[in-house]
Amino acid sequence: MPAYKTLDEKGRVKSWFSSCYYRDWKGERHRKVKRGFPTRAAALEWERDFIDKQAGNPSMLFSSLVARYLEDYMHRVRPTTYASTWHVIKLSILPTFENVPIDKISPAAVREWENSLLSRTPPLSQNSLRMYCGRLSAILNFAVKFYGLHYNPLTRAGSIGKLESHIAYWTPQQFARFITSGLPPKYIALFCLLFWTGCRRGEALALTPADIDFNKREMSINKTRSYITGRGDVITPPKTPTSARKVALPAFLCMILQDWIERAGIEGNQELFEINTRTVAITMKNYTKKAGLPHIRVHDLRHSHASMLINMGISPKLIQERLGHKSISTTLDVYSHFYKDRQADIIDALQDVNKTYNLQKAVSNEYQDKK
Repeated sequence: MPAYKTLDEKGRVKSWFSSCYYRDWKGERHRKVKRGFPTRAAALEWERDFIDKQAGNPSMLFSSLVARYLEDYMHRVRPTTYASTWHVIKLSILPTFENVPIDKISPAAVREWENSLLSRTPPLSQNSLRMYCGRLSAILNFAVKFYGLHYNPLTRAGSIGKLESHIAYWTPQQFARFITSGLPPKYIALFCLLFWTGCRRGEALALTPADIDFNKREMSINKTRSYITGRGDVITPPKTPTSARKVALPAFLCMILQDWIERAGIEGNQELFEINTRTVAITMKNYTKKAGLPHIRVHDLRHSHASMLINMGISPKLIQERLGHKSISTTLDVYSHFYKDRQADIIDALQDVNKTYNLQKAVSNEYQDKK
């Protein structure tokens, strides 16, 4: 792999360039020229990396594999998902494996990386550990499937982390304390919308007056606002196809939203809440502390709504449709512990049925008759 000089009119070295032939993943031969490198070493490093990416062989550097993985991944997910995935890879995976050929990543090396995650201070959550391992495993599986890696070393090393089912939420009484803690009108309207509908923060921030039918007391979720590093807040389609939905609104919430729209003079396709997504979280944290309430995230207002509906006895199917979950199994998986907490309610209800129809006495009499 030679590198070539570019000379100026006086015969001095101006820069270096690479000229190489390579075969792509189809086996077809091509020539590639890249100019403008300050040193021979830089030209050779670029050439080696380029050939690895194009040929896709097990000796390619992990960084080259990641580049190919992300190029494929970005066509299959939403921009926000891609951005968060890249953030995880860049901060927690690349620093360890970046310059290692993928066929040299051993189970022992993966195990050492996992131990470094387990020893972080403050400790990472079980969900975070699970997410990091899952992402590294996905990248290595991609290499196994497409680039000749013999096996995924993480499967031999074993994964760490587990899915935590604990969900923080507020009761209606706690939310009442929060919403009367002196919040500005804009935030009163926003947080009421989140708590009483269970919509996601991005869905609420993307709403316009045109999305709300006050006569039908109904709002249409058809877009979401998300923060992407380097791009700021962007409007994108909803999280999933089932996230696009119509949500019924109680009369009192319609009054709160109408009052805010009139106060702010919002019309047509103007957003109801021109607030940065990060500012929402900061505001909630400050007023939560002021109200003396346990800290929860903005997204936990969605969980609070679900908890309230479950305690009201609303069916899981209706909750699934209201929250825009992909399937009822998602609703049951996320909120299964809420239903477990209601086992005592089931027993009380069964006791009431027995008392109403005097079933215990009827069964006792039936036994007596058969003696």
